[in-house]
Amino acid sequence: SIYEGSGGLWLGTYGAGLVKYLNGKFTTFTTADGLPGDDVRSICEDSGGTLWIGTHDGGLASYQNGSFKRYGGLSSNLILRLIAKDDALWIGTAKGGLNRFSNGRFESLNSTDGLPSDTVGALVFDGEGNLWLGAIGALCALRDGHFTTYTTREGLPFDIVCLLTPARQGGLWIGTFGGGLSRYHNGVFRSYTEKDGLASSQINSLLEDREGRLWIGTYDAGLLSFDGKRFTRYKEISSKTIIALF
Repeated sequence: SIYEGSGGLWLGTYGAGLVKYLNGKFTTFTTADGLPGDDVRSICEDSGGTLWIGTHDGGLASYQNGSFKRYGGLSSNLILRLIAKDDALWIGTAKGGLNRFSNGRFESLNSTDGLPSDTVGALVFDGEGNLWLGAIGALCALRDGHFTTYTTREGLPFDIVCLLTPARQGGLWIGTFGGGLSRYHNGVFRSYTEKDGLASSQINSLLEDREGRLWIGTYDAGLLSFDGKRFTRYKEISSKTIIALF
């Protein structure tokens, strides 16, 4: 995970803690410094300037004024994704569904509440304020307290949704791990696979730039871009695995 906030550039690592880059200097924080776990999967900042850190081995922490605060009360300490909006922090977990933290309290939603799965690995808000979730088995939207589920029956290309990002012209870009790329707009899925020029069906990262070009980091074909008509592959990059785009 990589996040650029008011306190510099923050990097989450698999097993080596949280790294801060500011003014040309790297500083590493681990469990020895108060971090609840060293496997950092997601980082975000709320409107009050508090940095939130989701770990996959120790749960949730906040960082403010130079110190960490740990939080108990999650339905699962295996955090996959964080997103902050208004006065709430939304937390996607493995095996614990979706958690919401607001006013010092946790609420959880899981498969008994209508979630298609208790593993939520992607979270994003659309332009209308709806929360979209990528879960194992489906894409899901939370509107007015109710879940709407989209599966391959509704046109979702694959049932493992890893990434979600808003499309500048409306709707969502959806990255799957095994089914390629899709855009959902006005109730319709438009999917792209190798047949359309997409060099890999395993998507690791997505970013739409100011010009509307979509950048795609893949697991096994390096970096791609999509201008709405055709895909371009950048073979100048030696690595075939692109983890993050910013």
